[in-house]
Amino acid sequence: MRVLASQGPHKQIYYEPREVKAAIVTCGGLCPSLNDVIRQIVFALEKYGVKNIVGIPFGYRGFFDERLSEMPLSRRVVQNLNLNGGSFSGVSRGGGKVDEIVDSIQSDMIIIKYGTFAVFESFLHDSLA
Repeated sequence: MRVLASQGPHKQIYYEPREVKAAIVTCGGLCPSLNDVIRQIVFALEKYGVKNIVGIPFGYRGFFDERLSEMPLSRRVVQNLNLNGGSFSGVSRGGGKVDEIVDSIQSDMIIIKYGTFAVFESFLHDSLA
């Protein structure tokens, strides 16, 4: 049985916050309060000292569609995000090849991923093992 590491605050920080690039990606369609989740993740990251926070537009598509650019996120950008419906970064379902997505993540040196990406990362790890 595979056990995933728990999410949320930890006693020990494994990366230097000023050197971290954190990416937030939303995938698989809309769900209630998604913007509030994005907002709270940005708040928490900034509290830890992370300055390089980006939103990946339109789910996994944002990793491989060259017409789409990362969206810089900060407290100022997401301050009132919880007042809007939908997803600030947009969503899409599927698409893209796993190797294209992984190449994009590696080339952009993304260290911390949030959202459904943790599920994708687990799937990727299991499928390549």
